[in-house]
Amino acid sequence: HLPNELGKLRNVESLILDRNTFDKLPSSIYGMANLSEIRFADNGVTALPNEFVRLSKISFIDCTNNPMDDPNPAVIRGGMSSIREYFQRKTVQCTGRRPAFHMDVNAIRAAVGSL
Repeated sequence: HLPNELGKLRNVESLILDRNTFDKLPSSIYGMANLSEIRFADNGVTALPNEFVRLSKISFIDCTNNPMDDPNPAVIRGGMSSIREYFQRKTVQCTGRRPAFHMDVNAIRAAVGSL
């Protein structure tokens, strides 16, 4: 467990979290605005959260030996632009699956008028 204050270290450029027992990245890191390198090899991380894209200056990611499946390792190897695109698509797919209810304005007026 990392302290929440870690996210206040905005000038940190490199973060090495190798060989720990993380099953997810600590949420405190997403405030580290100047982070350009993150290493979290040999953990148990299975997914990157949407918040990961807030680390916009990341140019190097080492997540080897993690059971990553969301996004898959190929997306991560593509770098931040690939990760950003993945989460944008995932968001569109999720919002696209929500059921939509459409009703004509005249139908609404008729329904309200009949109450």
